[in-house]
Amino acid sequence: MAYLSYELFRTGLARNLNRIILLGLKNAVNSLLARVAFLPLLLVTIAVSGCTPEYTQDEFFIRGHLRIPTDVQMVSFFASPEEPSRFFGRENLIIRAKFKFKDQKQFDDFLFRVNVTQTWNVLPVPDRIYMRMEEIDRFHQADLKQIDGMKDGYFQCETSMGNGFMKPSTTFVKYPPQDPDKDFLIAAADTEALELYVALKQDY
Repeated sequence: MAYLSYELFRTGLARNLNRIILLGLKNAVNSLLARVAFLPLLLVTIAVSGCTPEYTQDEFFIRGHLRIPTDVQMVSFFASPEEPSRFFGRENLIIRAKFKFKDQKQFDDFLFRVNVTQTWNVLPVPDRIYMRMEEIDRFHQADLKQIDGMKDGYFQCETSMGNGFMKPSTTFVKYPPQDPDKDFLIAAADTEALELYVALKQDY
């Protein structure tokens, strides 16, 4: 009787072990299939991540401040100094950037998104504002002639009142009513060339 009970116990144990083993194999196979199914998505994610543009802090600032979409190509860029100095930060900072829209629709979408036609000013830049920017940019680093060549479009001119554009607490004051004071950030949208020119100058 004891031997029979032992045999029943051993048989039951063997069956349970077989079930455990089969269940484990099934789970392992399902896990492998899940990983294989996830692989294309993972590869796509990696590919997309690899295509994500890496911006400098200056381009990131300009795109964010002016709400320039990531699919609008920046065709030229200049910044000096590129990094803060040991004691004075980015003294006499100058940034120039030009963005090219691929077609009229992309350009119009930008104008609509930023409400350019309602909140920006119609070109040309008034002489008083232009002369004030020239006084701040006495070495003509901002290349304001880029804006002179625009026959039709809009512009926006801002100043930080000498507080610095890159500081998180900076308050941007637009023209009108405020003329540039110690610094300026001007953006001009050319409706013929489908371009956006941006210049930033801090004379301190």
